[in-house]
Amino acid sequence: MPSWPWLRFESLYTNAAAVAYLVSSLLQIILTNREDYKISLTFHDYYHDYIVAGVFGLINFVLYAVGGQLLHKKYRRKIESQPKVCIVRTTLDRKGRPIKKTVKTSNYQPKVKIHTIQSV
Repeated sequence: MPSWPWLRFESLYTNAAAVAYLVSSLLQIILTNREDYKISLTFHDYYHDYIVAGVFGLINFVLYAVGGQLLHKKYRRKIESQPKVCIVRTTLDRKGRPIKKTVKTSNYQPKVKIHTIQSV
């Protein structure tokens, strides 16, 4: 089974949910305050309920945004704490001295043991 970056997915989802809460809350408050809609809502005593729903949505937006940023920081710390893997190719020059060339550097940690061969 592949190793999925669940922390990254969770931070992306939480940030997307925060944006959705922001858009829906602002639309709720803006559309509730339209003149033609405000009169009917005031007549039926729903006006304050709709405004409170928009305010609760803004509070949810703030909480989701803070949670998303904390998850993103945790994900970045996890990535930075992983050891770097460096693949080195060694060749010999004309005089028989080894020349090391870095082929690839990444954060990927292989699941196999790495053996080193030292010459005397």
